[in-house]
Amino acid sequence: MKFLERQTIGGQLATAICALLVPLLVAVVWSANRTRLERQREVERMAVSLAGASAAHLEQYLDSLDAIAAAALQHPGVTALEAGCCHELFTQLLSHQPLLTNIVLTDRKGTVRAVALPSSFPAGQIARAWIANV
Repeated sequence: MKFLERQTIGGQLATAICALLVPLLVAVVWSANRTRLERQREVERMAVSLAGASAAHLEQYLDSLDAIAAAALQHPGVTALEAGCCHELFTQLLSHQPLLTNIVLTDRKGTVRAVALPSSFPAGQIARAWIANV
């Protein structure tokens, strides 16, 4: 108390302001840090949720592509490896599936039998290893 009595009124005021301001600043910093951590956890939860939803949508899309492929295998033109019929069918499929870039039908040796779009494969042959990886 004697410390304040020796101070001028301006010094006493400055001391009182500092004594009140320091805890306030500590509370502001603590609150800002807590808010930042809560927001970070919220963003992490949102990212996990979004990743799960994206994976589910991708899985659903891939399942639909599998169903399309299974249905195409039942088409008489595909089973007979008829290029003209398959080209028409594949072109229609591509028009409804914008994420597909091309559909290629090969025989067991890897010879291209039909494509939806002109192929970039040399001499109409696809390497067996590439087919196995796809």
